[in-house]
Amino acid sequence: MKLLGYKRPDGKVGVRNHVIILPSVTCSSEVANTIARKVKGTISIPHPHGCAQLPFDAEQTSRTLIGVGKNPNVAAVLVIGLGCEVVEAPSIASKIAESGKPVKSLVIQDAGGTLKTVREGMRIVREMVFTRFPTEEREDQTGFSHPGRGMWRVGCLLRHLCQPCTRRDE
Repeated sequence: MKLLGYKRPDGKVGVRNHVIILPSVTCSSEVANTIARKVKGTISIPHPHGCAQLPFDAEQTSRTLIGVGKNPNVAAVLVIGLGCEVVEAPSIASKIAESGKPVKSLVIQDAGGTLKTVREGMRIVREMVFTRFPTEEREDQTGFSHPGRGMWRVGCLLRHLCQPCTRRDE
């Protein structure tokens, strides 16, 4: 089977090409949502974690956010933090950046507040969207036999944002 896909710098292939805005903590979710509403071609992935967590819970949240950001269906990531959380935006961003894809982080308290963070975040993700689609030729044809269970699961997560999924071919 031949599918159109996007080859990532780490060699993985995604069938989607999302630019995501990933809050590192629930407190920065509204900023992430606002940026996604204002910039076409972006998705915010809010969650209720990242603050006042015990170490093992914070570690699980970090691993999950890093995994979402590193997923091959994601082209670029902006991580938004508040500045006082346990799960810190710069740390999440640096781990996602190991995959070679474009990643930036913003911290609301460091940027000067919500409105300044939204403006700067919009500027950053507009650049990411433009870089993701630099020409009219938007997809590279990549041959691979099966996208794999991991791609299906994260695609499901992005589509349903934590609603239960049922896979028909199982």
